[in-house]
Amino acid sequence: MFNGSAINDTCVVGFDQVGFAMGTSASADNIWTLQSISNGTEGGFAKRSSLAKRQAQGTTDAILDLNSIFGSTFNLSLNDTLYGVYPNPFQGYNNSMISESELIIVDGSETGQTIPLWPALQPARAVDFIIAYDGSGEIPALWQNGTNMIDTYNAATAAGLKFPKMPTAESFIDFQFNELPTFFGCYEDDVPLVTSHSLERDLTVQVLYLSNSPWNAYTNFSFLQNTFYPEQLDIIFDNSFQQLTYINATGDPEWPACLACALIHGSVKKMGMNETAQCQGCWERHCWNGVDTNKTAAELTPFEPSLLMVPGLNYSYWNSSIWGPYPPP
Repeated sequence: MFNGSAINDTCVVGFDQVGFAMGTSASADNIWTLQSISNGTEGGFAKRSSLAKRQAQGTTDAILDLNSIFGSTFNLSLNDTLYGVYPNPFQGYNNSMISESELIIVDGSETGQTIPLWPALQPARAVDFIIAYDGSGEIPALWQNGTNMIDTYNAATAAGLKFPKMPTAESFIDFQFNELPTFFGCYEDDVPLVTSHSLERDLTVQVLYLSNSPWNAYTNFSFLQNTFYPEQLDIIFDNSFQQLTYINATGDPEWPACLACALIHGSVKKMGMNETAQCQGCWERHCWNGVDTNKTAAELTPFEPSLLMVPGLNYSYWNSSIWGPYPPP
C-alpha cells in the first residue's frame, strides 16, 4: 500500500490472526533486553518490568539467548528480534509516513499507558463513555495506583485531546479509587459549539475506572504465571462480576441506574438537557469531585487490601487457608 492505494496486485495473506495482535501487544523484548543489559538501570516501565523476579527465575539471560537464537535462525537483525515488524499500510499517507515501509510495534504499555485508551480518544470517534479496566500491577503485591490513567491524562492534555482530569496516585489509594468502581469526567466543564444543525458540545469523555482489586477473591496474579487452573479462572471471573455489578447491585441498589446514567451522559449534555436527580446522586457517590487528598505517599498506610466482601480477610490467610496451596486438591 502507498497513500491508501495498492501498489501491485499481490495479495498478502495470513495477517488476520489474533495471535499477531496478542503477541505484539505483549511484546516488551526491547525493554527486557535493555533492562538485562543495564542490570535494571535502564528501561523500566509500569507493566511487566519486575526485573528482580525474572533474575531470580533465571529468565533474563534466557531473553538474551532467545534474541540470539532468533537472529541467527531467521537471519534477523537485533532490532528485528526486539520488535513486531509489519508492512506499513499507511506508507505515504502523510509526511511522517513517506519513507516508512515498515511499522515497528511494541507493547503499548511502554508509553506508561497499559490500558489502550488512546484510539478511543480520537475526536473522529466521538466517544462519550469508556469502561477502563486496569490490571497493570505497578505497586507492591501487583495492585494499582492509577498511574496509567494519570499518564493517559498527561499525554492527552499534551496532544490537545479531551480526557477527564485525574487525581494523584495518593488520591487513588486514599479514596479507594483503586478498589471501588469510580467515574471520572462527571463534572468536567463542557464547551458549547453551535453548528448549523443543532447545539452540540465538545464533551470530555466520561470514564468508569475499574481497578483489579479483591472483592471476594484475590486476583493479583503475576504476568509471569503462565498456567491457571479452572478454579482460578472461576474466581477471577466471579471477582470481576462482583466488582462490575457492585455485588449484583446489593452494594448500591441504584448501581444499574448509575451505569445507565453514564451511558446517556454524553447524549444528555449534547441535547442541552439537565440530568436527573438520580444521576446526580450517582456522581455524588461514585464520581471523583476533583479534590485531591492532602496526604503524601509517606503518610499513606502501605496498600494491603483485605477482601471488600469479607472485611479483615487478608491475603496471607486467604492464600494459606482458603485457596492455597497450588495446585488445589
